[in-house]
Amino acid sequence: MIGTMVLAFFIFVILVTIGLAYVVKRKWLKYCIIIFLPMIAYFSVFFGHFIKLFIHPVYCYVHRNEGIIIHTSPDKWREIKGKDFAIKPIVGYDADGYLWDSGRYFDFNYETDKFFGKTKYRLDSVNTNNPNLTLYVDYDGINYISSKTTYISYDISKESILASFSEYSNPYIFLFGLFNGFYECKQPDSLDKLKDYINKNYTSSE
Repeated sequence: MIGTMVLAFFIFVILVTIGLAYVVKRKWLKYCIIIFLPMIAYFSVFFGHFIKLFIHPVYCYVHRNEGIIIHTSPDKWREIKGKDFAIKPIVGYDADGYLWDSGRYFDFNYETDKFFGKTKYRLDSVNTNNPNLTLYVDYDGINYISSKTTYISYDISKESILASFSEYSNPYIFLFGLFNGFYECKQPDSLDKLKDYINKNYTSSE
């Protein structure tokens, strides 16, 4: 069904191109129609394929070595004196093995939205072993060509950014939006590695 629709669309474009090229008298305009109209039609349908072939490899190559960035080392973090308060889970909450969970399960009014620099981040999750440790995420780096999603681990008691990690990908759209998704870049680290690193190095003050 979809293949038939695409075929019919390109047949229509070819017919329109031939018709306009026949009617238009100016040669330069006629050549522009013959060259650019089919090209525009192709990219309107298969722009995602163009991104995969030409943009995605270059974009991923540029960011190939970007991994977890440590802002406050574990040793430095232990030296910082935090605020004197204790966050506890709400009555009846069971982490059930989860190391990170929603902030709504703790008796603390976490900032749902927080600015780091000039960028607005949204609360993603809270560490269940040490609820002072939060994870914020920024989705604002998404456009039609590239996408950058940045995660920041933040200690609300010591008011310190511990570590951050950015994921890079390229959005794509096929067939006027019927199919869409992301071509993800392979990176040396991942969000799971960031969470594991925080849990192993910052959940204990010893």
